[in-house]
Amino acid sequence: MSVVRVRFAPSPTGLLHVGGARTALFNYLFARACGGTYILRIEDTDKERSTEESVKDLLKSLEWLGLLWDEGPGKGGDLGPYFQTERFDLYNEHIDKLLEAGSAYPCFCTPEDLERERADALKNGQTPKYSGRCRDLSKQDIQKKIDSGITPSIRFKIPLDGEIVFEDLIHGETRFDSSLMGDFVIKRSNGYPTYNFTCVVDDALMKITHVLRGDDHLSNTPKQIMLYQALGFELPLFGHLSMILGEDGSRLSKRHGATSVEEFREKGYLPAALTNFLSLLGWSPPDRETSENPELLTMEEIISFFSLDRVSKTAAILNREKLDWMNGVYLRALSDEEIIELVPELKRSPFFKDDADMIHRYISATRDYYHFLGDVIARIDDFSLWVINKELLTPFKTSAHILLAENFLTLTAEKDSLSINDAGGLFKELSKRTELKGKDLYHPIRYMLSGKEEGPELIHFLTVLPLKEIRSRIQNSLEFLRES
Repeated sequence: MSVVRVRFAPSPTGLLHVGGARTALFNYLFARACGGTYILRIEDTDKERSTEESVKDLLKSLEWLGLLWDEGPGKGGDLGPYFQTERFDLYNEHIDKLLEAGSAYPCFCTPEDLERERADALKNGQTPKYSGRCRDLSKQDIQKKIDSGITPSIRFKIPLDGEIVFEDLIHGETRFDSSLMGDFVIKRSNGYPTYNFTCVVDDALMKITHVLRGDDHLSNTPKQIMLYQALGFELPLFGHLSMILGEDGSRLSKRHGATSVEEFREKGYLPAALTNFLSLLGWSPPDRETSENPELLTMEEIISFFSLDRVSKTAAILNREKLDWMNGVYLRALSDEEIIELVPELKRSPFFKDDADMIHRYISATRDYYHFLGDVIARIDDFSLWVINKELLTPFKTSAHILLAENFLTLTAEKDSLSINDAGGLFKELSKRTELKGKDLYHPIRYMLSGKEEGPELIHFLTVLPLKEIRSRIQNSLEFLRES
């Protein structure tokens, strides 16, 4: 087979689901691992549900994940167009070929006719399928119906008996009895071709060598193979990826939380963390005993390890606890500059007053608490919102603690800022002058600076807040402690 060419072909009918994103990712990984071509095709023939907004979301989500395509919208390519609604002439041309060869025929059955057939089959305990009532209409009968104003659909004529056998790249040998299928529609009466037909024509003309998609498409494959054969196209290799399930083992849905890429982005996940996590849903890297966290992989590492023989047949479970952990690891590993770029609210916050050094001190103090991007700014209020907490400070209305606050102000009077080393020396000297130790020394200063019993550690207040603000809070607290 020629150079590897794979495609991701979503329908723009909503936000990009993580299942679709995983399919896009596996196609991307396979193409990159093989030195092949990764193609994006938009299957927008569902005119009732396809929207331009959904197309924009698909492109934005794929770009955010870093799954940049080699051919497709915005990129071009020699085998486009890459929107199905721009390829109708190609579809009609190949439908005409099937009609001329007797491999397809016009069907005049109404939806009511088809529903009656379905109901009768179910009533008789049979698998519903099209009866073939229009399969052998004469040319005269066909013309008569057309002349009467009835617009037919077009059905593909499948063999009445036989078996479709193919070697699935993931599931192995797979068999289907063609006699159970019934002739299927390849062009609706409204002029729109159907999925099973368009994807065959597109994949063949775009020279797709490997069709990697979710196993919910497995039942479509025998129909598509018959179309390939009827049109004289070379068959690609097929591989069907397992479903992604929620942690309760049921199909992933809204009740399990975020299910679209956009939702995960809005919740503060990083694209590198999400792609790393998705790569492990149905695929496993080789053992790496020397790695502390063998599942934490860069995109380059995933590509170097990726192969279809390590893709699992069994359904994958979306473990959100694992994803959250992974996202936290990725986020905490970012540089200050990367965090500031990802969280522009830091520069816009009036608390920092665009003080770059203060922002860096804040990130250093709070980094260990980051799990999602929202956590980066979540602790600003702990530092910026302050009032004297009289309830907390009342037990410290003692001469020793008044002396503590006075000496704090004295010892910091000549300083411009406090470093961690400065803070260590400061408290050593305060303990010496006041004879206070442990919580009697640290707690009252913490309450004076934070106004809260819980929150960031004392050292964080000392290193994040400007010394002018620190002294102001201590001074105000001291005045309260002196009150009788």
